[in-house]
Amino acid sequence: MKGFVFLGHQDGELEVSMDLRGDVCRVIREHKPDVVFTNDPWGHYQIHPDHRVAGWSGLDGVIAARDHLFFPEQLRGGKLTKHRVSRLLLFGSREPNIWFDISGTLDKKIKALQQHVSQVGGHENFPDRMRAMSKNLGT
Repeated sequence: MKGFVFLGHQDGELEVSMDLRGDVCRVIREHKPDVVFTNDPWGHYQIHPDHRVAGWSGLDGVIAARDHLFFPEQLRGGKLTKHRVSRLLLFGSREPNIWFDISGTLDKKIKALQQHVSQVGGHENFPDRMRAMSKNLGT
């Protein structure tokens, strides 16, 4: 991972919309990733509305980025071109079919998550909780 793109949508207020789909599509066309990770919107007991919306918007953005009929204004002028990602990976799935051993990078993951102060700031024992959760999930 080389960077992070913040789309500027308000936390707790994500809604499935053409604006959000267009933003995701644009970022995919700009950065041309090989792999896109997003929440599984069908995830078991996925009750957090932002997580469901992020999942659907990720899926929709991947489809839109590869097709000239979606957001054609992004393609005018030649700055952006269509892009087809090689792999789409969903996390939080009911029936996972792929696992990655992240034990060698778990500390980096925890440090990266701790940078999201609005999400994890003030949570006691966050690193220990993340290690326990990763162990329980088999990551």
